[in-house]
Amino acid sequence: MQINDLQRNVNGQIVMIDNLNEQVQQLQLQIDQINFQNMQIQSNRLSEKSEHILQQVQSTQTLMTKQFNQFTQTEYKDESNQLRFKLQIVENENYELQGQIKSIQIENESLMNMVVKNTKPSTDNSQVHLQSFSIQDKKSTKPTSELNILINPSSIRPISMKQLRDLINEICESKVKQDQKAYDQPRETMEQHLHSFLTKKYGLKNLAIEWATAIIYALQKYAPFDADAMVFAKILQNEFDEDFKFHMEQFKVEFCQGFKKLLRIKYPLKHQADIKKLLDEKMNNSVEYDEALELVKLGVGEDYKDIFNKLQQAQQKQSPKKVDKNLSRSERLEKEKQLKSQYDFYLLLNLVLEYHIKQYEQKLRIFVTIFKKYDKDNDGIITQSEFIEIMNNSLKPNDIEQVIQDINSFGFDKITFSQSVKGLSKYENQYQLIDCIFLE
Repeated sequence: MQINDLQRNVNGQIVMIDNLNEQVQQLQLQIDQINFQNMQIQSNRLSEKSEHILQQVQSTQTLMTKQFNQFTQTEYKDESNQLRFKLQIVENENYELQGQIKSIQIENESLMNMVVKNTKPSTDNSQVHLQSFSIQDKKSTKPTSELNILINPSSIRPISMKQLRDLINEICESKVKQDQKAYDQPRETMEQHLHSFLTKKYGLKNLAIEWATAIIYALQKYAPFDADAMVFAKILQNEFDEDFKFHMEQFKVEFCQGFKKLLRIKYPLKHQADIKKLLDEKMNNSVEYDEALELVKLGVGEDYKDIFNKLQQAQQKQSPKKVDKNLSRSERLEKEKQLKSQYDFYLLLNLVLEYHIKQYEQKLRIFVTIFKKYDKDNDGIITQSEFIEIMNNSLKPNDIEQVIQDINSFGFDKITFSQSVKGLSKYENQYQLIDCIFLE
């Protein structure tokens, strides 16, 4: 209590000194103004007053010094010294930690590269294999393509499907901004950007590694029945270019707009707000038989029969929705019949997206094979000379130069898989390049 009282007294004296110093400054300003106006008499009076205040300040400071000396000689002197000593220790530890942070940031890059490289194919049987998959339903993993994400399944942070989608979108948006910002620098692959994104977002080495592992494991978990996870996994493995993700997002927007038009035709008397509400409700739940058939036709065109058959088969594998037991027998039968004629919109959409993923996968199949022959270290990057060598059998020299100018105008000796596909797509119709390169 004595320490607190004395501390409050000291604080009060300090405030008084500050107030007196402020008054001195104000009076000094008045003195300067008086001197400027040649009012010597008034200036002398103010000077005398200022000296008097200064004397008060000095007297107060002397008194405070005396009181403080008395305080330091009390029985609490040892405790105060201990606190100062502990404070000095904390400051020294903080300084050391600052140095450790810098070294950790350097070490983090190498460790993160090790984690991200787990997305590369391997024959290590101790790893968990992201098996080939086909979107059928949330329990089916029938193989149709080759994805080989490998991770160690230990101490993995669980990520929900929504969290994974949000992270994928955040990473892809960050990649676009980074490409725009560093337009005059060599282009990053998505794998490289995943490392830099997590390092920047989470900072700490352990957190960044934990999230990298969690994302890879979540891709293995959700890719069998989610198109977003499937596409992002293929982008990480340099089997799809980064632009396909944004083309797929645009397709989903147009698909939903088409669904809205179907509902307008089906319910011509409903208001715009009611149509929008109905659309949201159906997209979050299920659609009726006729709506599902029209949506599949809208999504895949002539191949709608095969996709609709897959939808019916996948729907049958899903657990049936429970009917209220309080309903009468006839009402329950009618409800069950109604439920059987409804189809999960999420499942439908993903089957449509899988169709386009397969089409694009087939389109890039040969080019991916050729690219990986030159990509010896499997990092998604080849040299400019290697890219030219790939193109020599398929493009005219002038066209090759134009492609290089389009995707590598600054002349870096690194060209990513996504850059390659983007440059070649310009000449796709002219040469049928992507799906026939090196067929000869």
